[in-house]
Amino acid sequence: MGKRMLMAGAGAVFAALLAGCGDNDDASGGPTRTTTDLADTDVALSWRDAVALAQESFDGDLASIELDDGREGLVYTIELVSADEEYETVIGADDERVRGGDRAVR
Repeated sequence: MGKRMLMAGAGAVFAALLAGCGDNDDASGGPTRTTTDLADTDVALSWRDAVALAQESFDGDLASIELDDGREGLVYTIELVSADEEYETVIGADDERVRGGDRAVR
């Protein structure tokens, strides 16, 4: 399933994600990528609650979590791992809707 990012603490990774960054202005006239400062963004579902919701579908340990601004708003992408399987799911940060899950053998 590609690279795996194991994290020592979910809080440390999440804090890094919240750091946000500014606009990437491209003077060449190319497309400009805008970003959301997640430190100033309120979400209905905390990262801890999102992990707990993911663990209702798969009994595994947290391997990674990301908060992204997707087509349907802010979403958490959560990867859980067990001794012999991996599970990745996407959960809406504002509506708590599970948008699917993918299970793979390790």
